[in-house]
Amino acid sequence: MSNFYEITAKPRWVESRNSWILQIQVDGKRKSFYSSIPNQRQGHVECMKKAKEWFDDRNLDTNIEFEKAWELFLDDYRLKKPRNILSCYLSTW
Repeated sequence: MSNFYEITAKPRWVESRNSWILQIQVDGKRKSFYSSIPNQRQGHVECMKKAKEWFDDRNLDTNIEFEKAWELFLDDYRLKKPRNILSCYLSTW
């Protein structure tokens, strides 16, 4: 399983709280991010910024070895690219 994620959810306005809420779930854990800025664009941006900061901090491993990072990259690459492109790429190494 890859450790690389992308946030695809969108914040929504919750009238009862007078705030924007963005709820995401990663590895079975649900996390919510809030913004009380009533402006739609600014509220969305603030929620997404908070979520991205959490994502980046969560996936940051400063002690990772190159081999492990390469393995994670290849796992992610295999999920996104056709098999023949990957085999051509690896055969050049």
